[in-house]
Amino acid sequence: ESFGECCSNHLWWVKNSRCSSETEHTLKWYVVYHTNKDPECVQDCGTGPDCYSWAEYHEDLYESFGECCSNHLWWVKNSRCSSETEHTLKWYVVYHTNKDPECVQDCGTGPDCYSWAEYHEDLYESFGECC
Repeated sequence: ESFGECCSNHLWWVKNSRCSSETEHTLKWYVVYHTNKDPECVQDCGTGPDCYSWAEYHEDLYESFGECCSNHLWWVKNSRCSSETEHTLKWYVVYHTNKDPECVQDCGTGPDCYSWAEYHEDLYESFGECC
């Protein structure tokens, strides 16, 4: 069976695949569950800061970022989907792949600021507690 025959016989229903005639991005939003960081709402688009990749056929698609968040990721603290958008100013450990772990602060700007603390991070009141 050739590639074309395989597509037409078995995979004709899969949208946005090599077998599909639908090759345009939907521009809709969906959730990506990462293995090494918090899940996020991303857009099915070609270029741009929120573009991720083609949405898979099984993804729930939403018209807006807000709709994706409110349906799936309202529980993720300190994310773009959270109503908690203030930095905690608390400290947490970051485990790097290519260097030693370090204590960093969940803050906007400054020498010890790293990024938003993710929902699963253990937060500490001070640098000393973190270490």
